[in-house]
Amino acid sequence: MQNLSLTAIDLDRSDMGCLKKTLVNFMKSCHIEELLSNNYQFLDDETTNPAQLAIENSMPPEIPIRSKVDEITDVLIQNISRENDYTMIVYLNLFSNRIKKIKSLDKLVNLNTLILSFNEIE
Repeated sequence: MQNLSLTAIDLDRSDMGCLKKTLVNFMKSCHIEELLSNNYQFLDDETTNPAQLAIENSMPPEIPIRSKVDEITDVLIQNISRENDYTMIVYLNLFSNRIKKIKSLDKLVNLNTLILSFNEIE
């Protein structure tokens, strides 16, 4: 009987095998082949003005403005969690909602994680 040994690389390959099709499709959508064949440079179909490219690349991204929320309400919790049964909510991310007052959390008996970063809590 022969001893069979697997290396870490073999195990990695077996773990990643199920992701091969998804990964290939992702690489195609990101134009990875184009980048590799053109020394990591995207080639435009049209001739682009370098000055116009500089302007486009220096523009800040558009960030949607969130409405100001003074306090956590039942409606806010239901809208963000998309859950009407408060006992089912274990994770709640209220990041950057301009919240000033924390209320209505007593119903969230199974809440394990609450994220309140970048709010205006008094």
